[in-house]
Amino acid sequence: MTHLILSPHADDAVLSCGGLMYTLKQQGEAVEVLTLTVADVPYPPPASPVVLDLHPRWGLGDNPYIVRRAEDKAAVEHLG
Repeated sequence: MTHLILSPHADDAVLSCGGLMYTLKQQGEAVEVLTLTVADVPYPPPASPVVLDLHPRWGLGDNPYIVRRAEDKAAVEHLG
């Protein structure tokens, strides 16, 4: 059986269901994660107050979601 974990944002699946995902994999079950709301930022990024505040604080460049997707993928792969 394949279990589909819906993740509203990057890392939500791992933080909310990581234990379940790990247990299912240990039991030989298949687990798929679908992250719903991670998209690339248009270039140049919009000059919204949120972007102007958060992107420099995060220190991940103009398109932090590239890094966030890679982190999310690595975390899911770490669980098996």
